[in-house]
Amino acid sequence: MPNFDDTDPPLVDSSGEISPEILNELSAAFGNTPVGAVAPSDPTPVTGAPTPAGDLPPVANSDNATVPVAIGDTAFRLGSEGDDDDLLYLDDTAMGGTGGISSRSSDSIFNVVAGGFFYRLARRFDPRRKRGRRAIAWVVASFVGAVVAIGVVVVATTPVLSVKAVKIEGATYTNKKTLEKATELLKGKAMLTLNTDPAMKVLESDPWVREVSIDTKLPNTVTIDIAERTPRVWFRSTDEKYRVIDEEGRVLAVTTGQPTGYPEVTGLGPNVASGGVAPDEYTATAQLSMSMPVELSSRVARFGVTTAGDITMSLQSGALIKFGQPSDLRQKLISVVVVLRRPDADKLVSIDVSARDVVVK
Repeated sequence: MPNFDDTDPPLVDSSGEISPEILNELSAAFGNTPVGAVAPSDPTPVTGAPTPAGDLPPVANSDNATVPVAIGDTAFRLGSEGDDDDLLYLDDTAMGGTGGISSRSSDSIFNVVAGGFFYRLARRFDPRRKRGRRAIAWVVASFVGAVVAIGVVVVATTPVLSVKAVKIEGATYTNKKTLEKATELLKGKAMLTLNTDPAMKVLESDPWVREVSIDTKLPNTVTIDIAERTPRVWFRSTDEKYRVIDEEGRVLAVTTGQPTGYPEVTGLGPNVASGGVAPDEYTATAQLSMSMPVELSSRVARFGVTTAGDITMSLQSGALIKFGQPSDLRQKLISVVVVLRRPDADKLVSIDVSARDVVVK
């Protein structure tokens, strides 16, 4: 089959000037076989049996004379797409799919070209054509993108950029085993593709950890910054162990020894596991402890929770302050501070702010 498609060059008008010398050279190139052409009015390739020379449309030469051109066994057409040489296209099989035959004269130039597939491929990447420049740009961009992607993968997985040092900041009460496990999850991992989520989950599971952040510093250092919870009060439980809680009621630690450094809440609390949350009345005492002004906190001996869930506070002078249920604690605390600023505050036995009216004894 001849190599014709929608992208082939347009046919050359047979009325153009074609010299007899060129026709003779073409005939000699094809073994003295008359050369055929497709008429411009009918671009369909000629197939079937050869057509006698007398039945073909004439082709004008340079002297405006007409020369009959016969069509041989192989169909081809005469055409050009640019301002360069006119091209004579042949079926690939006729010329073996390679090369071509050039013929030149003083009037015009013809190229007998075989291997249509390779010619079209070359035309697609011809830098003189807009389409060719665009195709070359896409090829270059694809190549550069592939090189960059390969480079990123190589750099991301190289041992030179792996985690070798893990620094921990802000950890005072955080369990050492928790810190060791988080460190193991980070060491040796590639820096550029480091997934810190597993280490974050391990650290956040520790009751003492309020917030945690993990930062990387090239080439091989990771820093773990921990913000720990602050212990506020402690209470004894029915299992004879002691629970330390913060202002949110989170049980930070369960110890067998009595804690020091923060106030006690008298009473007998529930056996809440480490990391759990204490009852509301215990959480309220922790919030009360952290909210007191210095003039009051320095006079507090301990807090207490009754079996009814009421909150109390004992002063070092022996006076007992009754807050009642854990509600409106801010307003109740203001009332207590006002009363304790009286000149006879050291002689007071109790202050009851559990109701709307303050009762002082």
